Amino acid sequence: MFMFSAVSFFSGLLSMFIGNIVYFHSSKKPVHKLFFILCLFNAYWGFTEFMFRQASDVNDAFLWLKIYVFVIVVIPVGLHFAVLYTGRVFFLQKKWVLATLYISVIGISISLLFHNYMFASMIKMPWGYAPVLAPSSIPRNIVILWLVIINSCDIILILYHLVKTHNRNEKRQTFLVAMGIISPIVLANISQFFLPMFNVQIPELTTIGTTLQASFIGFAIWKYDLFAINPATAANNIVATISDNFILLDPGGKILSINRAVTDSLGYYEKDLIRRPVTSILSGDVTEQFFFTEAMIDGKSISTVTIKKKPVRNLEGILITKSGKKVPVSVAVSILWNRDGSVAGYVIIARDITEQKQIESQREGLIKELQDALSNIKVLRGLLPICANCKKVRDDEGYWHDVAVYIRNHSEADFSHGICPECMKKLYPEFVDKL
Repeated sequence: MFMFSAVSFFSGLLSMFIGNIVYFHSSKKPVHKLFFILCLFNAYWGFTEFMFRQASDVNDAFLWLKIYVFVIVVIPVGLHFAVLYTGRVFFLQKKWVLATLYISVIGISISLLFHNYMFASMIKMPWGYAPVLAPSSIPRNIVILWLVIINSCDIILILYHLVKTHNRNEKRQTFLVAMGIISPIVLANISQFFLPMFNVQIPELTTIGTTLQASFIGFAIWKYDLFAINPATAANNIVATISDNFILLDPGGKILSINRAVTDSLGYYEKDLIRRPVTSILSGDVTEQFFFTEAMIDGKSISTVTIKKKPVRNLEGILITKSGKKVPVSVAVSILWNRDGSVAGYVIIARDITEQKQIESQREGLIKELQDALSNIKVLRGLLPICANCKKVRDDEGYWHDVAVYIRNHSEADFSHGICPECMKKLYPEFVDKL
């Protein structure tokens, strides 16, 4: 048995061991299951490589190489794992994405069983049998392009998550996961492509890279309880999904973190607001009470904050969108304290009250209209002394007035004169007969 064959074998065993630890840590989590499957394929990779390296003859080695081709399934599994880890699950909601990913790799694996367009033959090296790449061809180039695209997507997802994450522990976790994802890709390219360009021949190092992959991610699980639900990750998920605007500030009133509601409602990208003073997007009672202000001292912008000992709620504020639109909000401010009693920062929760303000405005308008109407209404109350004969009305001062004049002076009513049918007969009988 060649020594390097043993390295491949034990690398596979170590990957499988780490995968089992992660799986039994919490077997119900999809990301744990997927990492376990990833480690199983890494173990399959190490075992099949061990078998063809220490094969007794070239035919035996080539037979194990045919079985070995199924290790490329690990490539889409790795991308699937990266998608789950980074939380980009919207990719998985489209079933055709996963179907395309896995059907394509199964099709490639089966085609490699019957066609030698990737590996032309096996050659005996000091470290055992090794495959020889076939000459360039369209099928081979398509497979290589497919591998490059999948690996690139894998790396981009992890690195993007690393850059966008601001939580210190989560950033460290992601760095370890990124190291795990990148390790086999880097070692494979060094041993198979880069060094051979300079006529330097070494054993193919990908299986060592897969062991490093399992080790980095396994250490991240042990060190940071990766993938497990804890108060910090739960809080981050809650903050990310609440509909209210969440803003985390440093002691100087500058923005450290925001949730998606802020970017959606204001039209900014997250990177546009980080480290900016909160007064650039928030004004009103909250900034007046907390005195989040910007001052220029020696040409430098300095934030100053008047510290309050108690949290405040239901303050009026205005959020200013990127386009300049003003959004009324109800604001609650909580203070985060360090153990030494100093201020660590501020948490601002701002709820959009545009609809509430519109309702209040409509209600105030209606009340004003009613008040105006009431102020224009004069009501006659009590007993009115009226003459039984001439129908004149006596006022409070003892003067007698025509009933029409009295009502006109004491109400908003007026009179238009006419003649009723009975009076018409009495006063103008000659006209009644003609009608």
